[in-house]
Amino acid sequence: MLAESPREQSQIAPIFEERQKMDMLWIRIAGAVPLVASVAIFGWGIYHQVIRGQPWGNKQMSNTALILISIFAVASASTITVALFAVQMRTQVLPNRVVVRYRPFRTRAVAASEIEAASAITYRPIRDFGGWGIRRSARRNAWIYSMTGNQAVDLTLDGDVHLYIGTRRPAELESAIRRIIG
Repeated sequence: MLAESPREQSQIAPIFEERQKMDMLWIRIAGAVPLVASVAIFGWGIYHQVIRGQPWGNKQMSNTALILISIFAVASASTITVALFAVQMRTQVLPNRVVVRYRPFRTRAVAASEIEAASAITYRPIRDFGGWGIRRSARRNAWIYSMTGNQAVDLTLDGDVHLYIGTRRPAELESAIRRIIG
């Protein structure tokens, strides 16, 4: 169906391209809180027990266990924080398909022949889909790929399935998709 190799895909010039990053400050702050908290809490525990030699907590664990758990907690919180900062969505309209890459999670490609209609819309992220991200709404028989905002292009696919693509440039995306579906 869409059998081009990654090398061939990279050589096709997109008709439309948009990159979006997580730009909601409160989400970035919320993502950094577990990292800061784990460093502060376990740093204090290691300082108190390992360096000062005083037991930390009601049920003291060995120094080795405390250090290993601290490393695990900080590494886990770091992974979550880095993932939140690394998330980005890239939408491309190519001559024969629409590709949405929601890095690092998922890529969705839709052949132009599968698209019946495209229309720019304004939607309510929380009420309609429960927020942003990659989400499914069984009630609407729809998937959404969104990063921020409330603008999208609604693609009606074969079988009356809808794919909403969040965008900051809805008119341009709609126009590009209409060009490839004829």
